[in-house]
Amino acid sequence: MRDHPARPVQRLVPPLHSAWSGLLVLTLAIVQALLPPGAWATALPVAGGAFAALALTLAVVSRQRLAHRLAWALLAIATVLATLGQAVGTWLASAGQAAWAAEAITLASYLPLAVAAWWLAYGGGPGAWIDALLLSLVLALLAWLLPTASGHAGWALARSASAWLIWLLALRLAFSGPGPSLARYLLLPALLLYPLADLLPDLTAPLRLLAHALLLVAAWHPLAAEVPPPARDALSRGRLGLLALAASVPPSLILILAAREEAQPLSLAALVALLVVLLVMLRLYGLRERARHQTRALTRLARRDPLTGAANRRRLEEFLTREMALATRHATPLSLALLDLDHFRRFNECQGRAGGDALLRTLVEAWQAALRPSDLLVRFGGEEFVVVLPDTDDEACLAVLERLRQRVPYGQTCSAGFARYRPGESPDALIQRADQALYQAKQLGRDRVEGALTY
Repeated sequence: MRDHPARPVQRLVPPLHSAWSGLLVLTLAIVQALLPPGAWATALPVAGGAFAALALTLAVVSRQRLAHRLAWALLAIATVLATLGQAVGTWLASAGQAAWAAEAITLASYLPLAVAAWWLAYGGGPGAWIDALLLSLVLALLAWLLPTASGHAGWALARSASAWLIWLLALRLAFSGPGPSLARYLLLPALLLYPLADLLPDLTAPLRLLAHALLLVAAWHPLAAEVPPPARDALSRGRLGLLALAASVPPSLILILAAREEAQPLSLAALVALLVVLLVMLRLYGLRERARHQTRALTRLARRDPLTGAANRRRLEEFLTREMALATRHATPLSLALLDLDHFRRFNECQGRAGGDALLRTLVEAWQAALRPSDLLVRFGGEEFVVVLPDTDDEACLAVLERLRQRVPYGQTCSAGFARYRPGESPDALIQRADQALYQAKQLGRDRVEGALTY
């Protein structure tokens, strides 16, 4: 008996053979965090980074099935540059020289990292961008308040800007995937930790190794071979709660900083709070517009025949009631016709259900092109149609129906009966008189038009 396939959330737990390299780097991160300062504590991050770069490159080259291979190659390049920058920084520090070269190499690693995050993102829509921008601004605000590495102000600004960009793209990537995914549980924390490691000098080595470990597990994970389907721009309860929590951070910081009378952080927190409020308003506006468009689409579908696109009986009732009132008020003619395809059942038996459906769709397209925008074509039954013709007397109605009769496709024919509206007459009575005229057309041999007596 075959087992049922595992659910996606279960598949996110990687098998041991696909996670061994990441677990090894994770072990190095733990060991490095526990070691006292010294040569070993300095060498382990470089060795772990070199191993991670090699393992990522091996995954890109050797895995037969790997979705977005170019993006994974860019992640491997970013790992190489980050490790090289760490090694150069260690060497320059031991020589007592300025570490600007190491800073430049490390910042260069952000470029392939950002391109990879952009490349891996799929679907999501503008809502994913707005949510990612909101959360990344809050993360950048919190990171700015943390004690960061000292050095030239230009390098510090470049680090902060690069960190914000990576966080924005990482959150965009996480919000673009449907449900539990590789991007959400492995790539997102890796991309969040990567810049954070450069912003926290005391934790740079273990955080960078942890990011490398997550990237390795993701690269060798079975899900890396699959391209997830595009996600709808859905606002789940969890996502809404996360956005609400993020939106509450800047005002909370304003209260705390105001109590401590710290002017500069207070100004920045107020600015971020304003941006967050604007983003929330933009997000709500987008949701409102989407709901409005969906309501319109559902309204249109509720008044249309799903096979042919013609109006249905519900639309006929609304339209006919309105046109009758207008005809009575303005004393203008209003005609209604019933048209029925001749021997449609025989055509269906010969051509099959698909052939019959194709005939009906082609028929509606041809008839719609022959009618005015003010007229209404309704699919009344299986092969029976109603045409409502405002401002049309008997003579004009007969001409329209003859034109429609000549446009029946596939060499088929139709019969038609019409009636002119009598003031005060009910919709059912008008339709019944047109139906009687249609019956007369069929009795007289089909493929013809007959009209009901007006009075």
